[in-house]
Amino acid sequence: MYWLLSEKDHNLLVQLQRTGMTTTHMAGVYQSLREKELKRLEENLYIKRQKKIVKGINQELITLSVRGKDYIKKRFNQSSFAIARSTHAEHDLKLTQMYNELPREIQDTWVHEKQILQEIYKKSPESQGELNSCIDAYVVIGDEKVAIESIGYTYTKEIMEEKREIARHLVGCTSFESF
Repeated sequence: MYWLLSEKDHNLLVQLQRTGMTTTHMAGVYQSLREKELKRLEENLYIKRQKKIVKGINQELITLSVRGKDYIKKRFNQSSFAIARSTHAEHDLKLTQMYNELPREIQDTWVHEKQILQEIYKKSPESQGELNSCIDAYVVIGDEKVAIESIGYTYTKEIMEEKREIARHLVGCTSFESF
């Protein structure tokens, strides 16, 4: 049985489906969720929280739990979830910040890496398992697809060029935003 979620709760769960993780601080800033509300989501098993040092700062990371994913699946018929790893927290949190700074109507067009790969492999099944890399996400603004890439500290010029090529030729993006 699901308990009634507030709009803020709902927005957090949707954001986690699209980006994979956030922090307690970001949930407060972008979804206006207080500690009491996050604790209730955790106690009702919608989210998981884990402490981790990111960029030398002790952070509390938030991800979807099984029940949170189940809620998203049932409410939105959405079965694809962004993959976030605590070992790539700095990269994933930059992506989350980018998502949160977009207007809501553009957030609603967000397509994450796992979904992009599913789109590519559906169009070109022979490319399954052939890609070494992919863009993190894309959004749709008007008639244009805009690629989104959070630059990892190990990225080389070659990796970035490969991502631009994937965005242009396999995904159909007309522009590329990296940060």
